[in-house]
Amino acid sequence: MTDFEKLIYNKFIAVTRSKQNKPFKLRQNFDNFKDERAYVYVKKLSIFFNKYKHIDIDEFFAAPFDLYEEPGEVYLDYYTTRAAIKTYSLAQKKKEELAPEKLHTFIKDSLTHIGLFCIQNNIPVSQYLYHKTGCTLSWMQHFKQRKISLYSIIEADNLVESINSVPVDERDLFLENIHNTVAAYRNRYYNSPSTVNLVREGMKKISTFVENSIKQQNLKTK
Repeated sequence: MTDFEKLIYNKFIAVTRSKQNKPFKLRQNFDNFKDERAYVYVKKLSIFFNKYKHIDIDEFFAAPFDLYEEPGEVYLDYYTTRAAIKTYSLAQKKKEELAPEKLHTFIKDSLTHIGLFCIQNNIPVSQYLYHKTGCTLSWMQHFKQRKISLYSIIEADNLVESINSVPVDERDLFLENIHNTVAAYRNRYYNSPSTVNLVREGMKKISTFVENSIKQQNLKTK
């Protein structure tokens, strides 16, 4: 049994018990765990989390409790189902629609991600919404993977243009219903002075940092 599989099982115990305000004890001895039925589910989850590395394990296990007031007892096998994936997606969407003040940590992480991505791809921040990975706009992939908050790019002049530039089926796949709620996001954003300040100041800092980093990279290649 791998250390990652042990981690998954103990995170399941810790998160689900904590969400129900119940005491818990992390498992230390896994000697005979492979003989238990739970191992089959842990193995499936290990494959799943390795494939979708952007999914936060704690948030995945917490999703039913964050989305529903009384989800009841949630067993390990549930998390290997499509229903669990849908619940996680809905919980993440619900979190994104919270008052922006409650998302400041996520917004900061989003700005950091954008900056690092631009450096890795040798593009200024102003070109972020235009960059494609394969045939898909990179920012849409990042949004789908919960790597960026929409609030981090909400002031971009070409945001709506970018959304409308892709086919409807692709837009629905990556953005779900976001294209119909951009106005609502902007209203919440502009009604939150602290969030506006966070994004504007953060964007200035990462733009300057990216610009300087790219200059240094280009000098090294000459």
